[in-house]
Amino acid sequence: MRLLLDTHSLIWALQGSNQLSADARRQILDPAHEIWMSAVSVFEYGLQVTLGRMTPFPLPITVESLDLGCRELSITPEHAACAASFPLIHRDPWDRILAAQAILEDMSVVTRDPSIAALGAPTIW
Repeated sequence: MRLLLDTHSLIWALQGSNQLSADARRQILDPAHEIWMSAVSVFEYGLQVTLGRMTPFPLPITVESLDLGCRELSITPEHAACAASFPLIHRDPWDRILAAQAILEDMSVVTRDPSIAALGAPTIW
């Protein structure tokens, strides 16, 4: 299975937080699964640090995520076009891109956000 971590899931997994559900943690730690981090999460994490809402990790999040075995997923024009085509049931552009990436790349999003599933992306929580 290919898992795309939503930003909160990525951060909680890196922190070892109990806010991550037991099933999400089990899926992320399963060595049979591919774990992916979107460029979306790098942006969202960086923005939270810049706004003072988060303390930065000791190393860049792209380096920290290597401990989870994360692979990096760039945003392509196809992802952007798919995200733009979704109905306006959820307007957050970053969630729309994550949903598009999951659909187009055959991934499940690890997220507690039901709006991503409402856009048609498979989710795990």
